[in-house]
Amino acid sequence: MTTIRDSRNFSVHEITYTKYLKEGNITALTEIFNQSEEMQIIPVSLYVDGLFFGAKQIEIEAGASGKLFFENIPLETERLHVQIDAEDILAVDNHSYCIIRQEKMQKVLLVSKSNRFLEKALALHPNVELYVSEETSAAAAMTSISMTARFRNSCPRTAAISSSPRNQIPFTICSWGLTPKLKA
Repeated sequence: MTTIRDSRNFSVHEITYTKYLKEGNITALTEIFNQSEEMQIIPVSLYVDGLFFGAKQIEIEAGASGKLFFENIPLETERLHVQIDAEDILAVDNHSYCIIRQEKMQKVLLVSKSNRFLEKALALHPNVELYVSEETSAAAAMTSISMTARFRNSCPRTAAISSSPRNQIPFTICSWGLTPKLKA
């Protein structure tokens, strides 16, 4: 008696996403591989923050891959999980996860008398709230604008404020509050 062994194997190789801020949603793209010896119709599910979001089927030739789009995912989503809903010889590659990067508004203080190029470049970034000061003294600049300067959620322990390369004023950041305290 001959035993026929199922040699079908499917895998999720990639999840990527694009945020559409104006439309208020996310579109996810996933790549599915058919590592079997014949064409297969493969059912695929998407879970958003642990909850079922939708299912699709994709027809893929033997040894090839195909891409699926999932659209209108809520912008507040934190995690995506793509799952192949078919049994095959290797279940571990039937899942893939993706963490959605949350873009938060960052407050940035630019201390400069005449760096219009940098000012315009920072102002173009959709997640930057730009404050500009022409004060040449670090203490005057920081006290004239009552805010916290943060860059990408990291707070440097030391920094230098400069209105020109020759006038760098080094300072140490003691605490972060509405107005950072400076030690000369």
